Amino acid sequence: MLRPSTLELVPGAADAATGAGAPAAASTATALTHLRRHLQEGIDALAEALARTEALCGQLDGDAGPDDAPALEQVPVLSCRVGEAVTRLSEADSRWRRAEVRALHERGLSTRAIAKLLGVSHQRISVLLKDTAASA
Repeated sequence: MLRPSTLELVPGAADAATGAGAPAAASTATALTHLRRHLQEGIDALAEALARTEALCGQLDGDAGPDDAPALEQVPVLSCRVGEAVTRLSEADSRWRRAEVRALHERGLSTRAIAKLLGVSHQRISVLLKDTAASA
């Protein structure tokens, strides 16, 4: 089940994401766009991986034995494609989370309030804020 965006739950925080307000607005919008692009790329890569997996299963159900499975795979290897898609998505999600935390913090929420809202520790929020400040 999807939860509502934290930016929708905090008055004024959505302004930061849409460009009306805090200086973090541009990077928040950029991070969200980046996440959307990587979500779509991940969906496409995983759909391709699923199709390749189904084809391999079909070949293994036929004449090929289990020892032939790696030889049947195309390059790049299936596990590499899945791993790369997950890594890119994780990086995009981290970037979005840092921007989201920064936008909430700039709207006056304390680290404890943000932590409660996101379901993580306040120490994690502090780390995200420090990571954001270091990369800015």
